[in-house]
Amino acid sequence: MKEIFDTICAPSTPLKESGIAVVRISGPSALEMAKKIFETNKKIEPEKVIRGKIKISGIEDRAILLYFKEPHSYTGEDVVELQVHGNPLLVRKVIGALIHHGCRLAEPGEFTKRAFLNGKMDLIQAEAVARFISAKSEMALRIASRVRNGELSERILELRENLLKLLVCVEGSIEFPDDIDVSEEEVIEKMKRLRDAVDELIKRGKEGRRIFEGYKAVISGKPNVGKSTLFNQLLGFERAIVSPYPGTTRDYIDSVIFLEGKEVRFYDTAGLRDSFDPVEEKGIKTATRLKEEADIIILLFDGSEPPCDEDLNLIKTMKENSIPVLNKVDKGTREEWEKMGLNFLKVSALRGDGIEDLKREIAKRISQEMEDEIFVTEMRHLKLLEEALKELEFALEGPKNLELLAESLRFVNRKLEELLGITRDEVIDEIFKNFCVGK
Repeated sequence: MKEIFDTICAPSTPLKESGIAVVRISGPSALEMAKKIFETNKKIEPEKVIRGKIKISGIEDRAILLYFKEPHSYTGEDVVELQVHGNPLLVRKVIGALIHHGCRLAEPGEFTKRAFLNGKMDLIQAEAVARFISAKSEMALRIASRVRNGELSERILELRENLLKLLVCVEGSIEFPDDIDVSEEEVIEKMKRLRDAVDELIKRGKEGRRIFEGYKAVISGKPNVGKSTLFNQLLGFERAIVSPYPGTTRDYIDSVIFLEGKEVRFYDTAGLRDSFDPVEEKGIKTATRLKEEADIIILLFDGSEPPCDEDLNLIKTMKENSIPVLNKVDKGTREEWEKMGLNFLKVSALRGDGIEDLKREIAKRISQEMEDEIFVTEMRHLKLLEEALKELEFALEGPKNLELLAESLRFVNRKLEELLGITRDEVIDEIFKNFCVGK
């Protein structure tokens, strides 16, 4: 049943100079409110473009009105969109006039919240609207689009449907043991499959979050090997201060580029060495922390000098996500590096030699066939799934009887319900307050 709300309004486009601005009105009096300031000699019909003019306090502007009759609208209630010229002062005048005639200024995310409460979308789809708007890469936009269109919801619903079928069997067996016969072994086997499905969603979800939040690529190495120069070359402009003196970089500097449609945030960090300077020491600790958090580590060495103990110690710390790179090859490469048997990439950060090869290697490291995947993208989703997984693992490791297994299944069902939005009002309010006004 559709809920009844008051009528709200807000700008749906940013308040800045532009060719067109859109003001959205939603609620039972949406059309009535619009008619207070919009004049036309045409009949206003749903989903028809109506040309007319806005008249407010002696100001006139040619405008377009679009009317969507409930329930065939974004919010599920009557919606009117007014298109006017994109002067911020004019938009404020329009909003002020609508409020004067009885509208209320919408709260952040209230249009989408109403769409959710009126059954136009579930909570997962509603949250994906914000992801869709804020997506910074093509892949992030594509995934957010598919989640918004309900593909992730379908997977969660299928998971919940299988869980409920199992729960009905278990509870039926407890209440009517003579009529419904289900073995603990059968229940345990199905719970294992349920656990594996939840675990896979979590694993893929952690990868999916990187697509939205960006991959971290940290340039690491001892002082004066050319980290800042390489950082600038990767970005394509001078972002970091370059100095011939070691220890110049005390704090990290970061900036973003896009590689094959994925957002990569590069970090230029302090040189790794023993230091008695408290400021430099703090920078080295930060560099070490960022290195631990990185998705990609560019381990940079000066190939024109023979490897020293610091270099050898860094090589010992190499992980699977490390890319060993020899810099300053324009000065020649010492044969000691060649004898190590490592697959070094060779660059000249000063001249730009090998930079495109390095970019391709980074893109290759973060590239996976994910176009056909649907990801959990929100921390809220991951937290609920992790709680469900923990309960399933506890149930499978603990004492086995149907009563205890049924209780665990009920707990998991509650977590899936919360995921989909079958949940408490305060949770809903917390989610939508992070949306922008007008959406």
